[in-house]
Amino acid sequence: MRSTSEVLMHVAGGNFMISQFIGAKAPAGVGREMEKMADKAKVVDALKQSFEQVRQAVLNASDADLDKATKLFGRDATYRSVMLLLATHAHEHLGQAIAYARMSGVVPPGPPLASSTRPRAVTIEHLRRNLMITLNPTSPFASCLCELCV
Repeated sequence: MRSTSEVLMHVAGGNFMISQFIGAKAPAGVGREMEKMADKAKVVDALKQSFEQVRQAVLNASDADLDKATKLFGRDATYRSVMLLLATHAHEHLGQAIAYARMSGVVPPGPPLASSTRPRAVTIEHLRRNLMITLNPTSPFASCLCELCV
């Protein structure tokens, strides 16, 4: 089982690595070895930097870019699928962090779940809203309130 810092550094590494498939440049030193970082200040800094890299990659994309072809781990993909992978990877580990917090007796902050109609198409605006809200590095237990996710 990974420690909390290992999970957070895994998320940071994933953000750095996956966003490269849509044109972002990862900083030096990004790799699996970064998951062993245990210094809290350095973990928080790496996480913030990785979220900022994802934000900039998404903000720099246009609606037309969503269908732009790219390679994702050697397979044909689109920018849209890479952005969705970034969001789902973060959501997977957000859920993991929430479950771990609850098992440890911590009640994570966050709004109550709501129901709504889910849209059929994911637009760049949805992706931006989702990534800006969900990947807020100052609130690791934030949740997306957009219509696709609730």
